[in-house]
This record gives sequence, C-alpha cells and structure tokens, in this order.
Amino acid sequence: MKKFLSLVLALIMTMSLVTISAGAKDFTDDDKVTYEEAVAVMSEIGVIDGYTDGTFKPQSGLTRGAAAKIICNMILGPTTAAALRADTAPFKDVPVDHTFAGYIAYCAQQGIISGYTDGSFRPAAPLTNFAFMKMLLGALGYNAEVEGYVGGNCFINVAKQAIGIGLNAGLTEDFDGGKYATREEAALFAFNTLKATMVDYDTTITVGNVTIAGSRAYEVSNNARVEGIKEDNKMQFAEKYFTKLSVEASTDAFERPTNDWTYDKKAVGSFVDYTKLVTSFEGEVTGKDLYNALTAATIKNNTGYVFIDGKDGKFNAAALGKNKTEALYGTDNGVLTEVYFDKDNSEFTIAVINTYLAEADADYNEKMDNLSLTIYGLEGGVKTAKEDDDADVSADDFALVEDAEDGDFFLVTYAKDAVQSMELPEIVEDVTLKSFKKTSSVTTTEGDTYKYSSSATYDVEVLDEYDQDNMKETTYKVYLDTYGHLIGIEIVEDVKNYVFVTGYETFNSVLSNAKAEAFAIFMDGTAETITVKDAAKTKEGDNSTAWKALTGNEKLNTWYTYKTDKNGYYTLEPVAQNITGDVKVAQGWDQTNDKELNKNHVSLKDTAGDKNHAYANDDTIFLTAKVKNVGKGEQITGVAAVATGIKNVNLKLDGTSNPEGAYFLYGKNGYIIAAVVVADDLAASSNYAYIIGSVSQEDYDSAEDVWTWHRSAVIDGKEVVLKEQGTSLTYLGKDADNGNMQTYGWYKMSYDADGYVMGAEPVTDWDTGAGLDKDTIAVDHVVYFNNGISSAPADSSYDKEDVVLVRQNMTAGSTKLTLEGHTVYVSEDPTHDYGIDIMPDADAVLIYKKDGKDGKKAFFNEESGNVAAAIKMMESDDFNGVVYFVMKDGVATSVIIKCTDNWTTKDAEGTTPIITDVAKVEISTATTTVTLTLAEGKTAITPAAAKAAAGVALEDDGYVVTGWNNMAVTATKAGLSANSEVTFDVVVYQANGTTVVVPA
Repeated sequence: MKKFLSLVLALIMTMSLVTISAGAKDFTDDDKVTYEEAVAVMSEIGVIDGYTDGTFKPQSGLTRGAAAKIICNMILGPTTAAALRADTAPFKDVPVDHTFAGYIAYCAQQGIISGYTDGSFRPAAPLTNFAFMKMLLGALGYNAEVEGYVGGNCFINVAKQAIGIGLNAGLTEDFDGGKYATREEAALFAFNTLKATMVDYDTTITVGNVTIAGSRAYEVSNNARVEGIKEDNKMQFAEKYFTKLSVEASTDAFERPTNDWTYDKKAVGSFVDYTKLVTSFEGEVTGKDLYNALTAATIKNNTGYVFIDGKDGKFNAAALGKNKTEALYGTDNGVLTEVYFDKDNSEFTIAVINTYLAEADADYNEKMDNLSLTIYGLEGGVKTAKEDDDADVSADDFALVEDAEDGDFFLVTYAKDAVQSMELPEIVEDVTLKSFKKTSSVTTTEGDTYKYSSSATYDVEVLDEYDQDNMKETTYKVYLDTYGHLIGIEIVEDVKNYVFVTGYETFNSVLSNAKAEAFAIFMDGTAETITVKDAAKTKEGDNSTAWKALTGNEKLNTWYTYKTDKNGYYTLEPVAQNITGDVKVAQGWDQTNDKELNKNHVSLKDTAGDKNHAYANDDTIFLTAKVKNVGKGEQITGVAAVATGIKNVNLKLDGTSNPEGAYFLYGKNGYIIAAVVVADDLAASSNYAYIIGSVSQEDYDSAEDVWTWHRSAVIDGKEVVLKEQGTSLTYLGKDADNGNMQTYGWYKMSYDADGYVMGAEPVTDWDTGAGLDKDTIAVDHVVYFNNGISSAPADSSYDKEDVVLVRQNMTAGSTKLTLEGHTVYVSEDPTHDYGIDIMPDADAVLIYKKDGKDGKKAFFNEESGNVAAAIKMMESDDFNGVVYFVMKDGVATSVIIKCTDNWTTKDAEGTTPIITDVAKVEISTATTTVTLTLAEGKTAITPAAAKAAAGVALEDDGYVVTGWNNMAVTATKAGLSANSEVTFDVVVYQANGTTVVVPA
C-alpha cells in the first residue's frame, strides 16, 4: 500500500522553496536540516558552525560545553570568544586546557551557567531544552535569582518566560523542556534569541562584590543605534551584539511573508516567515475552513489577499463564512493552501501553491549549467508548458539538476515565470489496472487507489483514453505527487512488446478473419514462426497495405508491437516511420555499406528517407542476423548473437544486398532501443570461447520444466561457465566426432538476452599465407599473421586489426616460446620479427599434463604475474603443444598455452614444490559447518600457503570460512544439510612466490 506523507512533511517540501544565496554556508547534509533559516543565519555570523567534513549534523546532541561556546559567541562574537582562556580550572572536571574551558569560565563568571553540587560541570553531558533556554535567558539579561530560575520548580519559570518571548517560535513540534536539545534546535532557539529584546532591572544594590538585581525586569531601549532587527525603539539581542546583521520583511514568489537576511552587506538568504503561518491545507479548502482558521474578527478587521502560484486571486471576503462549504477556486487534490497572518501589518494572506510534473528535455548541460524542462499542466490544463527560458533551471538553483538526464521526471512548483522548487516524484513501477475513472482515479489490481492531482495532465492519451484494449495486458508507470496523488501516468513501453517480423505468408485468405504465418525475432534473440490473426487488419510497414491483400512478403523486415490472445495468436501493429506528434517510438533502416557500430561510432540514420537519426547507448539491444538463401534469395533466418550496449559490439554493416544494413527501433529521445543488423562482427573476441571441460552440471527447474547445463570455457583469458537452457542439450553437447562441442576447441558463441547460449559455431578455418584476406578471423602461425612469407596475401586488404585468434603449433626442437618486454616470440631466432605484441595486463592460461594426468590448469592474472608468470612456470620453453593468442586491434589481450608433454611445475627459484591435494569436504554438524582437511599422506608447501589456497578455493565455491584449527578449516555454506558429503578437489602450488589454486 502507498504510504501517504503527512502534511508536516509536505510543509517541509514547501520550505525547500527558499533560495539560500551565496552568502549562506552550504553543508553537505543541508537536506536533513529542518530549521534552514536559523542554521543559515547562525552559521553565517559564526555562532554555530559545521564540522570539518562539511556536515552540520543537525540531529546530533548539544553538549553543555558546546552550549557555553554558543553563548560566548553570541555575547562576545566568534573572534573574541575564541581567545577566551581560563587562568584556573573553573570546575573540577574542566581543566584549564579543556577545549571549552574559556567559554565555560566566562559563562560561569557572568552567572549564565552553574555547575553541580559536587563541583563538576560535566561538559560532555547532553543539555536539555530547559537548561539551554535558561542560558539564553541569562544572555538576554534575565537574572536567575530574581526570575526564579533556581530551585525545585525553576524550569516552570524558565519555560514560561522563554515561550512568552518566543524563543521556541518555529519549532515543528510541541516544546518539550526535558528533551535533550539537538544542534539544529539549539540553532533555532539561539536564532530566536537574536530577535528577542534585551532586559535590565530597575534597581540594583551592590553589597561588597555582589550585585543584587531589582525585582522587575524591563526591556532595554534602543534610541541611539540603527534598528536592524525590529523598528520598535527597543534593543533586540542582535542589535546590541551583531550590528552588521539586519532583516527586512518581504514576500517570496508565492507572495508569502519572508525574512530577507543580510550580514555585513552580504545577502544571507530569503526565508518564509513560518512564525506567521496560521494553518495549512492540502486538497479542497472551503470558505468554512478558512473562516474557522482565521476567525470572524480577523477577517473583518484586517486586509486579506489571495494568491494562486503568486498571481493575484482577487480575495472575496464573502466567500469566507461558517456556512460556506463549497471548495474555493484553485484548491483541489495536490494543492497546498497556506494561511498567514501578519498582526503588525494588519493583513492576512492565503497562498495557493500547485505542484506540477516536469520532464527533462535533454541531459543536464554542464558547460552551460542548464537543464531544460517541460512542465505539464502549467497553464489551463494543457499538456505542454510554455516553451521558453522560464522552464530552464541550473545546478546552482537545485542540487537535483546536476545528475538529471533526458526523460527524467521531477515535481516542481512554479511562480513569477520561474521554477521555485524541485523534488523527485515517487514512482510506482509495473502497475496493472482493474478500474479507471476519467479525471478522477485509478485502482490497481493490487487494490491501491490513486486519486488524480488537479495538475495531472501527463500523459493525456493515457489519462483520457482508457479502453478495454488499452488496459488489457498493459503495464503502467504511475507518478505520485508529494501527497500521494496521481500526477502522471504512462504506458510502459516494454521492449518485450516489440517484435521484428522478417516475412509472412497468408492462409484462409477468402475469410474475413484470415490468418498469416510470420517469422518473428523477439527482443531476447529468440526466433520462431508465429500465427497472426486477422490478416485483413494487419498492415505492412507503410501502414496502408493489408497482409490479406498479398500472397506474402518474404522480405518484410519491419518492427511491430504485439499482443497475444489466449490461443497464442498475435495481433500486430507496425511501428511508426517517424517521430511526429504523440508518436513515441519509430523505426528506421540504415543501408550504409561498411558503416561501423562500436563505442566510437554510435549513430544510425534512415538512408532511404534521409530522415531518422538515432544513437545507440548502454541499453541498446543489438541482434546480429543470420542470413541464408532459402529459395527466394537471401533472407533473415534467425539471430547469431545478442548484445546489450554499444560498448559491447564492434559491427560493420553489410549494405550490399537485401536484407541489408540495420533495421533499428528508436524513441523520441533519439536513443536506439534495438537494432536487427546484417553485419560482420569484428569485435567478438568476447564471443570466442575455448572449451576446457565437458558438461559439468545439470539443473532442473520443475516450475518452468527446463534444464540448465553448464560447461567450462576460457573467454578473454578468464574461466567462465557457459550455460544452455532448454528441454534438450543442443549446443554444449558431449565430446564426439559427430560435430558436437569438443574440449580444447574454439567456438564462436552467441547468447540470448539473458546470457544463455543460443549458438556455437566451431572455428575450423585457420587461414595461412595465401588465405589471408579481409574476412580473416583466425590465423594459423604467427609468421603468417605478420605476413612474413615469400608470396603476398591473396587480398591486399588483409588487416591484422580484424584478426581475433592466432594459433601457433609448438614442436620441441624447432620452436621456442620466449618473452621479451611485451612481445612473445615463437621462433628459434628471437630477434626475428615473428612475434606478437601483448598487452601489459594480458591474462594467461596454462594447460598441462602431470604424472600422466592431462588437463591440469593454471590461471594467471595481474596478481599472479600474467603471461610472464605462465611462461616462467613452464618446464621448458622448448615444448610440444599449441599456443593461442586472443587478439584485439592487432595486440594480444590474453594467451592460452597448452602443453602436451608430461612435466612438473617449477617455482620461481627453480625447485619443484610439493603439490598438495585437498581431497574432501565433509559435513560435521546439522548447522552446515564443514571441515576441510588435506589428503592423506600430503603435506603443504607451508601451512600458511595451504590455508590461503584452501580458503580461496572454498570461497570460490560459495563457502564462508569461519576459522582454522591447525590444518583443518571450518566454513559454512547456505543450503547444505546434515549427513551430506561434498567432494572438493583442488591443487595447490606456488609460482613466483604467489599461491595459486586451480581445480584438480
């Protein structure tokens, strides 16, 4: 259920309308400060400051020592107060070198504070509101003895006097004297003290060194000084101690009474004077409501004003009465009405403030410090606001602006042709509706009802045009205002509701409800034949020709939105050809041959119509098409790969035939949602996998009735687990000679949108010499990769930067593997230019045979020494096997070394370390605690190395290591049960001084 904000929280939002000018200090936790005016003024004059980390910490407690510092800063000024020193310890627990010793000594000497009967002061103890108010009254001149601030009932007198002169004014809750004061409450009470009048006593008697005040306090006159706080010929505290501080009464953009503060001729800020606030309402307000709030006498004897968003609403006193029960003009759901009474000026003001939904028209322009907004419903309920500079905001005005992106939504208030406040709306995602009342409310299928805000005008088509088809199987996003009302609603344009139809053929064409078979590609990369109902209404991309009118179209290649019925039949609507009017999504076709799509080339343009221009981003889905000749020329027959994000593709469009190029789908913001591309995949080093194991795991999901198979591979130098999901194993099949996936083979993988394998094409063409051309992906032998051959390549357009894989067969006695700097050489003559440059951080994989057991593996990353460590670990640089280089832009990014010789590992010193097998993990208790021990007869390299290796191995497998007992480790893992047994084999060895763990 939606939790509605209280009116107090709504009032806090409107308090954010104030603009703190450059003169006021900015704290990193300003958004947590309730009493903004008090904190701004008190921090500006140096009475209360923030912390060195830039925070104010408004809710932190006020200590007795800090309170003494505040009083001294107020009376003496921050500079003089900072110079205070205590010659002797003022209290037994306040030594002369204590941080607050000088402040405490001064306040004690002035009779403002006192200690405890045991001679202590307790400077770090928290201070109650009563105690702090007593100190402030003392600073104003009130005498504790005369006023009864001592003794058993002292705090009754303190509270009576403090509240009577308004030291608690502006407090958002009832004053609680026994509550410990927070820093921002202390700022508020001290701020009110600045505006309070000083007092003195009519007579004083001096006996020795003791001055006894008279029996009656009187307000001190101010006839000689400029009255910067209040023109009443009386001495306010700030008029005596802060003569450079002044305040002027004014009004804000909504015509609410404000205080404009200035200090030393610099603006501190303009703040709504909430001490004049009588009451506030949200929603409809009747004349009776206002009559009761203001009283008949106030209405009769004072001048009244009404302002709606800062514009004169023409006050009508006759509309306010005890029998006026109709809602006043301008008040409605989501509208804040505030009532202020200025007794000194004999006037009251009714301020009506609307909240609007605003949308960012583009990303925040940091260079121009500008964010352009469209404000919905701003004038007369129209959908679009005024298209002028008044809807622009800057980061200097509102903190939210700096992180704003195109299409972001905000709640704003607006007056005097400018945005006055800016907040984030609450957004209810993935809403489905069961009922809808136009201009009134919606009710979700979960039973939540959202009434419309009076300014709810986004999105008009959704707000005003619900129907059966609209609501059926449709998901909405609901935007809520501060009070929990619906201020905007839109249909979620879920990418799953788009489908790319490559072609169709009709049947039952003589019937009015003729159906059609169509081949469809969905956003997750799946492709299948679907049945489209009512071919008479289904249109081609031009939205004019019905499918029924044709016998079929094998090269339709058009984007559609779709819905399905209970029989699984599809209803299709072609996506628009252009973004116009209310169209939010359109499609285009870029036929530019050899056009690149990668992180440096992100745009597509409709080349046929020379119109649609759109840009790929991190959310764009790329569906690389499979193209085959199936009898009527080449057609798109499926998807070879799915990738999300422009950074993850490197494609070159094929625009030489039909189908050709990129068929893209884009939104009104100019970003590409998805694209079906007929292209060469140039990137795909991340698409090439080297298989290093057979299927190792099978999972069954009974709810979905699908299996998931796992198989280990190396991609870009790292071990990954390939996953295939379905009802039968298709791509990750067992090793065999019948075309199934082979261990130690290379495959070009394709994945669906969820990362599951949906295709695996073996790399069988390793080009050499005359076979090198522009289509070369894999090269056999480094010498050919470098073109170091007697005859030129068959195609002079061969480019090493397009190569993904290089293979080098190693034969003992004729080739060696050496590393010089960042170049790997595989020749007898390392000075010959038949090497491959490698990236400094290139990972390496070593696959070797030991003691007749094949398939041992070691992985080397930056922590374990990369390629250099792998080569150094080899038994010999002159061996039998194969080396693979994974390439990007002509440089190796990772290396795989597979040695077929039987050998033992060497450590950095050239000695043979002991290989330690960790044989078994056993469940010892029902609490899923496990004990891991070394295999019988095995000893560790060192206990520390074995522990580290076993710990890493356990953590990699999901265990949490909790402790060690000699060579036994205890660990936990969620989901284990008692009396079960888990086999966990690893090999531990040391290379280059680094412990490495690999599966046994």
